Amino acid sequence: MRLPIGEGDILCIDWDERSLRILEAGASRSGVKVRTAVRVPMTAKPTDPAAMGELLRKTLAEHRVRARRAIVNIPRQDALLNLLSLPKGTQDELAAMVHIQIAKDLPFAKDQTVIDFAVSPAKGEDATLDVWVAAVRNSIIDYYRQAITAAGLRLERVGLRPYANMAAINAGVEQTGRTLVVDIGPSMTEIDVIRDGRLAYSRSATVGAVEGELTVEGSAAMDDLLVEVNRTLGAYRSTDSGAKIDRIILAGTATIDDSVLGAFQERFGAPAQVFSTPPNLKWRDQDAGAAPFSSAIGLALSSVTENLYYFNLLAPKEPESERRERIRQVPYKAAIIVGLCALGAIAAYYPLHQRKAEIATIQRDIDQLNSDKADRDELAKLLGDLEDWQRQNNYWIDHLLRIAEVFPSTKDVYMTKVDFKESGEIILEVQATDMFQAGNIVQAVRQIKEKDAKGKLQPLYTARVGGAAEANDPKYAVTDHVIIQIKSMAQTGTARR
Repeated sequence: MRLPIGEGDILCIDWDERSLRILEAGASRSGVKVRTAVRVPMTAKPTDPAAMGELLRKTLAEHRVRARRAIVNIPRQDALLNLLSLPKGTQDELAAMVHIQIAKDLPFAKDQTVIDFAVSPAKGEDATLDVWVAAVRNSIIDYYRQAITAAGLRLERVGLRPYANMAAINAGVEQTGRTLVVDIGPSMTEIDVIRDGRLAYSRSATVGAVEGELTVEGSAAMDDLLVEVNRTLGAYRSTDSGAKIDRIILAGTATIDDSVLGAFQERFGAPAQVFSTPPNLKWRDQDAGAAPFSSAIGLALSSVTENLYYFNLLAPKEPESERRERIRQVPYKAAIIVGLCALGAIAAYYPLHQRKAEIATIQRDIDQLNSDKADRDELAKLLGDLEDWQRQNNYWIDHLLRIAEVFPSTKDVYMTKVDFKESGEIILEVQATDMFQAGNIVQAVRQIKEKDAKGKLQPLYTARVGGAAEANDPKYAVTDHVIIQIKSMAQTGTARR
């Protein structure tokens, strides 16, 4: 999707639990122009797509915004984001390589996921390309689709906030060196490192300006924010040893004053500034400031480039073979449905009286077979006692101890229920701050290993993510499930240790 001349204006929409931001942008031969910028307090429940749609509809009507095409951003915490280095190739070749590689890293089933990628422009004679790959659960994409549809709008693209912020920072400026971008929200902060104009590292942290304003004096939120930014830089420097930050840009919905800028400069030894309007973006009325709209601006500016260089999780780039296979299966699925309906109709109208004789014969056979029912009941009781004895010898506590040793901090996720099955399945029900915490547990459990008879380390468990649902707790907003299989029990089909 692009923003060519003649298709009309488009709405670039972004929101969090404190505010809704909307940019109405249009393209002309001279570039992208902002027609209207709207920022309103969040008066709807952000996790309810119908309520968000109604707030969007009301806000657009109050500000007389008539554009009906919309693009939105996925926050960093809702996406699994990996950086791959791939050989140069066509879009279809890159898509094939991406889908093969990312399947190894997904903590949940591929058919539950939307996968898209964006290429960093090659520089010089590089033989490889830096390719960022994003994986997002289908339920998250469905949420945005439902919210935009409920607002009476047409969703044309779903982007990714870190990449949109990068587009906004790079717009009209030749970036060299390393830029630290800190997008501060009410409870989540996205921290990105941009090197020579290309995204090099991205992370989200559960810190923010809860009341919308950061202060240096005696502010626990400010201290926590600086600690998380420092942790991010430490993680980035593991891949770029001794990296020096050249500049810091602060964005997001928090109110940022000179004391906050000074704290960042003193802590990280680089000049800091608040995000301002890019030089190649036409925007006359900027009373609200550009910082809260940074990712919305990035959406507008990136959409006029080739789709290979930005994310669109609504229409992801995928291998041609997978696309053809999905299209090919549509008529077969329709034929199967029609066939099942026809069989159901035949069965419904088949004369029941023709079956009466068969039913009587079967009943006589059942009565004859039940002649030794007392003996069989006694045998079943003995077998039941034996199975009870076997179940009592399951050392579930040993497995729970191993899982507990790698369980993440309860700051973001905690267990509410544990179920055990005779097949060796352990089902954890958890309350989490977002949909990716269950995936983190899956990855941790898969790393638990034990030496086999030959002295080789082998995984003890397989694990996958189960169904997720919305919870009432505003802090732990997701009820999720992790399904763990003890491999030794899966192989034998018994419930022994």
